[in-house]
Amino acid sequence: MIFLMSQVEADRHQVKPGIVQCISPYLNPAHVLAPPRGWLEALVRGEFSWHFFRLRYKSLLRKRFRADPERFFALLDASGNVHPLVLTCHCLSDPCHREIARDFLENLRLQPPYCRRSEMREAVFAAMATRTARGGITAHG
Repeated sequence: MIFLMSQVEADRHQVKPGIVQCISPYLNPAHVLAPPRGWLEALVRGEFSWHFFRLRYKSLLRKRFRADPERFFALLDASGNVHPLVLTCHCLSDPCHREIARDFLENLRLQPPYCRRSEMREAVFAAMATRTARGGITAHG
C-alpha cells in the first residue's frame, strides 16, 4: 500500500522514517522519484501546464526505471510489507507529483518484470522454508 502526504503532515503525525520516502527535489534531490527542481519551479511560474509536467515526469520515471529497476523494486517491496509506504514532499497543495509517482509504482507492480521477480522470490523463500522444516538449514550451517 502506498500513501501520500506532505512532509509537514508526516512530521506532525510522527510517521516512522523507515516507511517514509521523501521525493522532494528540494529535500531529497537524489531520490529516484524526485523530479528536477527546475521542473516544479517552471510549473509554479506557469511555464509548464500540469498536463505537460505529468507527461514529462512519467517519461523521466520510465527512463530511470530502465536504468536502475532495482531502486523501484525496492520501493515496491517496501510498500508490500506490514507497514505502508508513505511518499512525502514539500508540496502543500494538489496536484502533486506524489500522485504520479504512486500511480507509476502501482502500475509497475502489475507489470511482468516485477511480477516475475516477486514470484521467483516467493519460490526461493518457500524452498528455504521447506528445507528449514526438514532440518536442512540450521543456524550453524
